[in-house]
Amino acid sequence: NLTNKGGEQREHNNVSLKGFLGKFSELTKSLVYMRDFEGYTPVLRAVKCGRLGMARFLIKQYPQSVGIPDYKGRTILHHMGAQAADLVDDLKDIMPKELQPLVNRSRVKERELIKEMMDDELYIAAKKGELGDVGKRPPRDDEWFCRRTPGGSNIIHVVLRHANGNDKATAFVTTALSKWPILSMRQDNNGDTPLHLAAKWKTGVPMKLLVDASKKFLKQLDESEKAFHVAPWAVKNNKGSFPIHEALQADNLDGALDLLECDEEAAHRVDDLGETPLHAFAKYGFSIEKDEAKKFVKKLKGLSKDAAYLRDDEGLTPLLSAAKSGRFQVVQAILEYCPQSAYLRDSGGRTFLHLLRFTGEDVDESLANTFKNAGDQLFDIPEADTQRLVQDYEGSTPLHHAIRTGNSIAAIVLTQKCLKDEEQRELALVDKKGDTIPDLLASHDVPNEIITKIRKKVPKAVSLARSSYGIRKTEMKESANALSVVAALLATITFAAAFQVPGGFDGDDGSPVLLRKPAFIIFVITNTIAMCCSMLCLFLLLWVMGIGKMHGSLVVLDLCIHLLRASFYLTLLTFTMGVFVVTAKKSLWLAILVCGLCFVAFVLTFRRSINFLAKCINLTPEIKKNAKSIGEDSEKSPAIGNSAASDGIHVEINQFNTVVDLH
Repeated sequence: NLTNKGGEQREHNNVSLKGFLGKFSELTKSLVYMRDFEGYTPVLRAVKCGRLGMARFLIKQYPQSVGIPDYKGRTILHHMGAQAADLVDDLKDIMPKELQPLVNRSRVKERELIKEMMDDELYIAAKKGELGDVGKRPPRDDEWFCRRTPGGSNIIHVVLRHANGNDKATAFVTTALSKWPILSMRQDNNGDTPLHLAAKWKTGVPMKLLVDASKKFLKQLDESEKAFHVAPWAVKNNKGSFPIHEALQADNLDGALDLLECDEEAAHRVDDLGETPLHAFAKYGFSIEKDEAKKFVKKLKGLSKDAAYLRDDEGLTPLLSAAKSGRFQVVQAILEYCPQSAYLRDSGGRTFLHLLRFTGEDVDESLANTFKNAGDQLFDIPEADTQRLVQDYEGSTPLHHAIRTGNSIAAIVLTQKCLKDEEQRELALVDKKGDTIPDLLASHDVPNEIITKIRKKVPKAVSLARSSYGIRKTEMKESANALSVVAALLATITFAAAFQVPGGFDGDDGSPVLLRKPAFIIFVITNTIAMCCSMLCLFLLLWVMGIGKMHGSLVVLDLCIHLLRASFYLTLLTFTMGVFVVTAKKSLWLAILVCGLCFVAFVLTFRRSINFLAKCINLTPEIKKNAKSIGEDSEKSPAIGNSAASDGIHVEINQFNTVVDLH
């Protein structure tokens, strides 16, 4: 009975508000059907915000507004279902701990199923994939056959989980679905229908069996007009995925194609991550042949023309997802059939070239020629080439981004393409931090291939950023400290060797006993030069650490490394001559052995020798494996064995040449 100052009660205000809304909605009739930037109409927005009274009013005024979904294809029923689920979760959060299981949806189902749980006899039969005597039960026991485990699994779920591709499982599923097709429609407590399990587990049971059984059951329902069921291929599990998403996430391409054949809407279905099937194909799975990728992308494009241009919840298109996941063949396929998708960027303004990674089996990271071929294939597509100079919101080109993020393979490919350009335009572009590519070379770890290629083409771009040995200008003092330790150690060794000469000293005049031996003369000269190189190197390093001028210091560091190398080689020669002069007279073979070992050590300090040795070590297991397989084949057929052996040798030689060319 409370009233306001005008004497109006609550009912007066409600009537006035209702009249105002009615009049306002008449004036703005067209706005009821418009979507906001998230794709929500006023009705969907009202349901999303829990304003069910407002939603009811708008639906009553404009019934046709119910049929308008949001941008992800979700209707008003989807949003109402989400509201109900959130309500259950909210109740669970505020209830005492001991009462929370009462509102846990999966536990409620679990308790109900325990009361009428599947018999052990039926479970074991399904597990083995053999109906046997169980299948001879009278028809009135249909309810018994449709019982489920506490986890919600019926006999089809059970047999699929234990199938492992055997024929018994297929026969079991065929028989069971012919009698009880409804089993193909049922979900377990995880929301998985048998179609979900067959899609993601590659059980070996033909998906067509499950699809045909579902169609048969749905047809019976349509004819009887007794009930309504959603087809299993249109059902999400608790993860929010449709069967086609599960198939693509599990790299089950054949299963996905089967689902596309039976479900007209499959290409348009969006899971809870906002991903279409094309997103799932682009993001998940292992290596794929180029022809397979093109075939599947072409199929999806034919069913959904805009699939390549839709974004998931992360704001990524299928092309961006494929690039980020390292699915290089999928990237090429999408660019071929949907070239305009190359112009779409992510939330940071990055194109697919910014996100592109070469990983997995699409590109072998050990072969430089493969990188070059991959880049050539990619940039043959005009839309890909135009993205090289595009800068994101931070001002970074794809090459900037690849260097900053340590994406070395993409950086190599982009550098190759950049240097083919007469003007090398990427090298001059500046990001928001004021950094050019040469600046990044000075502050980031970059593969030696990039430094070498840029130094050959544009020497000035590297000379101010790095020394000829790859020392960055930002780490000059750290490098100088490390080099000074080595130089001091070599100086100490050579200094000590000068006063502890081989053969000792003459007790009368203090001169070395072996002074007139040629090997001893070489010992003294090399030891003296080695000590001078080490001392000069120490002096120069002190100058670098004290003054720290960028360009001059890089040159001095290069000189220091040359001096250290000379000191190292001379110290090794000093040791060789010292041992030789004291052993050659009485044990010539031992002196020659020492000289030989020291020479091998000298040779192995060169990069080509190290690479060759590493390659030989890596090839040893492969050679043994090939020899074993060739031997087994030759036992069956000598001709085949000889052919395989010759082919194997040819392959190894080609791989060796490729690696030598790389280094």
